[in-house]
Amino acid sequence: MKKVLIIIYALISCGILYFVEQSVGVSYLIKSSLKLVLFVVLPMLYLRKNQSQGDVKKFKLDRNNFSNLKHAFIFGILGALLIIILGIVFSPTIDFVSLRLELAEKLKVTKSVFIFVALYITFINSFIEEFFFRGIVYLGLDSEGRRLVGSLFSGILFGLYHMAMFASWFSPLLVFICVLGLSLVGVFFNYINTRTKSFLNSWIIHIIADTSIMAFGYFMLYIK
Repeated sequence: MKKVLIIIYALISCGILYFVEQSVGVSYLIKSSLKLVLFVVLPMLYLRKNQSQGDVKKFKLDRNNFSNLKHAFIFGILGALLIIILGIVFSPTIDFVSLRLELAEKLKVTKSVFIFVALYITFINSFIEEFFFRGIVYLGLDSEGRRLVGSLFSGILFGLYHMAMFASWFSPLLVFICVLGLSLVGVFFNYINTRTKSFLNSWIIHIIADTSIMAFGYFMLYIK
């Protein structure tokens, strides 16, 4: 994709998903389906039509080795521990009762289906986000002398995109901290993928982080 087109498409796609996320009465299934179309299907159709698959193939899965993946697991576990610690620290500022009601009424997510949603978020949604933010956006903007710009743009957009999900859940300060943290995480994901030449590294870290978030969320929402 051309760099200007990538920036415009990324902003429009995230804007659409932000609007849909804030809409009342839109189920999680519909939002997830739309996200799959915007983040994976349409970019892949464009790449196939223009024979530009080479950009996405920069991170070759077959170039992984135990040493590279070992670092991904280490960073993932450290990140999961940090998430749990921060969750415990900031949990008194979160109204989990209201959050549980909002999930049930707005997204149709209840205790009985939470586990299925959690599995989707952990393994499938994480792949979709890594493919889009690291594969399409970052790799598409990556070029000699512009790697930092591409990394910052995709990282910051990664953080702002997630704000739509928790903007109504947390205090303004906590929302800012989350967006800043996720933006830095996005930049780090770009770095570790570039260094190891593998898309799997950030995906593994993403999976482990989401696992800790889902487990902590389930405990606070339905057990405590």
